[in-house]
Amino acid sequence: LALQYMGDYEGAADCFRTSLYLLDGLREPRLVGMSQFNLIGCLQDAGRSMEAAALIPDARRIMEQVGTRSDQRRLRWTEGKVAASLGRYAEAEDAFRELRRIFVEDGIAFEAALVSLELATLYMRQRRIEETKRLAAEILPIFQSREVYREALAALIVFQQAAEME
Repeated sequence: LALQYMGDYEGAADCFRTSLYLLDGLREPRLVGMSQFNLIGCLQDAGRSMEAAALIPDARRIMEQVGTRSDQRRLRWTEGKVAASLGRYAEAEDAFRELRRIFVEDGIAFEAALVSLELATLYMRQRRIEETKRLAAEILPIFQSREVYREALAALIVFQQAAEME
């Protein structure tokens, strides 16, 4: 994790890959799932999206069996990011919309806003300006309705203004 936090995604991926051979999946299956999840994230961050995508089905199977609801959401989010980086925009949009709906329903405003920004970024990549503007307008009340850091709210307002200006 220290390597990952320092931005050495290749080194972190090597460590997580090695950990999968060292962990006992029968005794600590969730730890194996989390290690696999972290490996996927590092591969994605290192620009190795195809490799990350290949590991998602196995990680999903593990997380469905032993992961928490939060683990499953984090994997779904990463799945959306991987799909977006591979140009599978419809798949990424489905993941981000699903997560956004869940976070809003559960009252997890900050996560809802963050995944909304992922969705807005996806729209911008596709030059879907009207949807980006609508989404930016929808995100602002989510941020304002909860205790969200002033800097995050300010960044969102700048994003909203940029979307309006196209």
